[in-house]
Amino acid sequence: MLFADRLLVVGILIRAWGPQIYADWAVLLSCAGLLALGELGLNVYCGNVWQRAHAKNDADGFQRMVSVALGCSLALAGLLGAIGVVVLLWVDVPALLSVTMLSPGESIAVLCLVGAAQISRLAKGAISQIYRGRGVFARGVVIDQAFVASLAAATVGAALLGANAVVLAAVYLACDLVAGWGLMTIDLRRRWPDLSLRPRLPRRGELHDMWRHMRWLAVLHGASVTWVQVPVIVLGVLPTAGSALVGFLVLRTLANLTRQLANFLAISTGVEIAMIHFAGRGKDVVRQLSEVGRVLSAVAAALVVSVALFGEPFVTLWTGQPGLYDVRVAVPLFGAVLVVAPALPLLTFAMYGNSFAPVGIAGLVQLAVGLGAVVLLASRYGAPGAAVGLAIGEVVGYGVVLPILTSRQAGLRYLSYLGRCAAAAVPAALWCATVGLVMRLAIDPHSPTGLLASGLLWGAFGLVPALAVLMPAERRAAIARRLWSQSDAAAAISKP
Repeated sequence: MLFADRLLVVGILIRAWGPQIYADWAVLLSCAGLLALGELGLNVYCGNVWQRAHAKNDADGFQRMVSVALGCSLALAGLLGAIGVVVLLWVDVPALLSVTMLSPGESIAVLCLVGAAQISRLAKGAISQIYRGRGVFARGVVIDQAFVASLAAATVGAALLGANAVVLAAVYLACDLVAGWGLMTIDLRRRWPDLSLRPRLPRRGELHDMWRHMRWLAVLHGASVTWVQVPVIVLGVLPTAGSALVGFLVLRTLANLTRQLANFLAISTGVEIAMIHFAGRGKDVVRQLSEVGRVLSAVAAALVVSVALFGEPFVTLWTGQPGLYDVRVAVPLFGAVLVVAPALPLLTFAMYGNSFAPVGIAGLVQLAVGLGAVVLLASRYGAPGAAVGLAIGEVVGYGVVLPILTSRQAGLRYLSYLGRCAAAAVPAALWCATVGLVMRLAIDPHSPTGLLASGLLWGAFGLVPALAVLMPAERRAAIARRLWSQSDAAAAISKP
């Protein structure tokens, strides 16, 4: 749902509004997105407390934390709202962000509506962790995805009906209140009528416990939000031409989706590796990390190759705007994805192994180095400079600092590990590049049918065989047995 939301909504908005208006919308959205810094890691903390209380059958403690979480969320929402109003009264934000296609009144309206939606989402985040605390995490994900789907559908519908930026911002707020708060509250009351959603302020001891546990969680959350939003704001302040800014946003969206595809694979094995680590089976940890690292590096290399081969026609067909694919922006963004991919297993190992400090330190280094480089290079070279600055920050923070801080804990010799990852990534990239070049020569990817056909064939004859070869033999055998048993079952059912 996340991928469909980003690809569908971004493409339709650029087609409906054009790159200039979308650039203004994106900068205002990033400015309002900074309000998410106020979350401070409260969501994860509350979920952990609720899990512990539920495991101990501490119903009173669970209810107390529900009230405290709601009270803290509402207090943070009020504080953030007040800060937002003061900023808008004292600073000419539209002029600072070089918003030109929207009037000052429209810009302020968008900031107020989207900011209110952001604050509402922040206040809802902690309460949504009740699902995890009661052991039905999957149900919470479904409720959240229902909100994401409704927001995407409403956004697409509004854009197709010709809605302007102010109307779309109002749609954002309405969806968060109705499909976000409304759906979640109704479901919580029906499923657990014993829970009372009455806000209370925390006691001194509870505040101390929050501070003790939330410090690095706040750093991790704040670093993530800042890293996503600030580079866009920097390009808006400079200012950057609308088409150049939109091209940067589109390629960064693709790079983030590529990274998330690899990260999902890392997360799926991170819990298992952490359990092995807690059990003291150090050799098995190293073996698992090496296997995952090789596969992730190969996946990242193959996906980067696909962008190099099919990125330009894909971006043109996706957005309806030729010229948004800038090689000077794509190379550093996707190069960083390739370099950081081997560190993703160590990232999930540290997170699920309760080692938040190394990840937090790596995030702070990424911010300090990366944002400094973004400001310096973007002021001279525009969007390509910003892309290089982001790449520098990611490579230093998560490609160098994180492995230094976590590889010893994992019992991993990182240079040898990198060699094994490279030995997997290079052949996968070469094979996928060869297949992709053949597809491009045989099929023109500049039409929707041609791009779909060449992409499917590249996946079937390039990506899948490359990953099958790199996959450990026992896992290949397990997948083959599962597919074989399913085919036998289907054949038995089809027999008269």
